[in-house]
Amino acid sequence: MSLKSNFKKQEMKRVLSLVALMLAIVMNIDASGYVTVGSLNFEVKDDDTAELSSVENKGLVEVEIPEEVYYEGSYYPVVQIDSYVFKGCAGLESVVMPNTITSMESSVFEDCVSLEEIELSENLTNIGSNAFENCVSLEKITIPESVSLIGYEAFKDCVTLKTVVLRNGLKVIDDYAFRGCTSLKTINVPTSVKRIGDYAFDETTAVTRKSSSASAGGGRKSRSKGGDKSKKNN
Repeated sequence: MSLKSNFKKQEMKRVLSLVALMLAIVMNIDASGYVTVGSLNFEVKDDDTAELSSVENKGLVEVEIPEEVYYEGSYYPVVQIDSYVFKGCAGLESVVMPNTITSMESSVFEDCVSLEEIELSENLTNIGSNAFENCVSLEKITIPESVSLIGYEAFKDCVTLKTVVLRNGLKVIDDYAFRGCTSLKTINVPTSVKRIGDYAFDETTAVTRKSSSASAGGGRKSRSKGGDKSKKNN
């Protein structure tokens, strides 16, 4: 075999190696992307998870968020709901959240004035600030024991909210969390709670029942003033 022939073979190997490297880089860059399921838009992340990022239809009535989404030959678990996703969906009445979701960011359901029912993920770790603000039709909610934080103004002005079930595991009820929940009369705070923020129950008549391990911190922090089914997503 001639030297020239050997040289050509070596060059071909180098070219193929370079092409393979470039393909690997491109595939890595394109690991993230977007996919739509019904009216729900998801972003596929580089860590092989998916986030519910927006909705195309603000006229939704019932929503069942899928556990996973299919994108370019693979399935990705839905682990997060981004901020403002359902904000202002005035006709939204019920939501089912899969247990794959661990995080819910700020204002997710703010101003969903028809929301009556929501089933939270059993693996949710936080309820973001203003998450349910002004959900004026919501009468009851159960917070899973996986949740450690109820964020700032999370349930502000939920005026028909009568029943809130808190589980052991909750550590912080942030400032103004239940402010303006005028129908809330009693709330049992679990022993795991270490901090109740400023005016967490302001403008309610709620009586907070808590153990000595839950700190209201400074007196004012837990003060009360007293006084489309056809469009359903799978």
